[in-house]
Amino acid sequence: ASAKAQGELSETKAAKADDEALKSEIETTFTTKKITFQENQKVRAAEIDAIAKAIDIISSSSVSEKYSQHINLLQLKRSTSGRAAIKESALSLLRSRGTALQSQALTSLAASLASAGPLDKVIGMIEGLLAKLKEDAAAEADHKGWCDEQLKANKLKRDKKTTKVEELSASVESLNAVIQEQASTI
Repeated sequence: ASAKAQGELSETKAAKADDEALKSEIETTFTTKKITFQENQKVRAAEIDAIAKAIDIISSSSVSEKYSQHINLLQLKRSTSGRAAIKESALSLLRSRGTALQSQALTSLAASLASAGPLDKVIGMIEGLLAKLKEDAAAEADHKGWCDEQLKANKLKRDKKTTKVEELSASVESLNAVIQEQASTI
């Protein structure tokens, strides 16, 4: 009986060591992913701010006035100097923020806008990128929720195994006491 208990104890200790190694690995992964998630959220917020500023520039009343001054219903006269300056201002903002944030999305948007034609197309692209950034942020939040759920499940599993180790250790001690008691009576 004592040998069986010793075997169970060693198996349980090995399982506990494996669980502790797994716990350490999961916690390290969680910490890394948490830091990455937080950094991505900061970049996403900065990207959204940059896009919002570009939208404000494009949507401002001065842009509308310049646009209506230079474009009439018949498209007879076309003057783009005012629009070009505003467009260049928005492009410059997107390029600088894209470079500063190392954001491929903003850099790509700036490149697309540089070759874009009508103002509506530009606004549509910005709004599309904004929607994509929000979707990415939501996907990251969902993934973080899943990771948190997995960590909770692993903690419960570790707690159950720790309880089992404690029960088996108590059983071993009890059996050792019985063995010594029987040895003394013999």
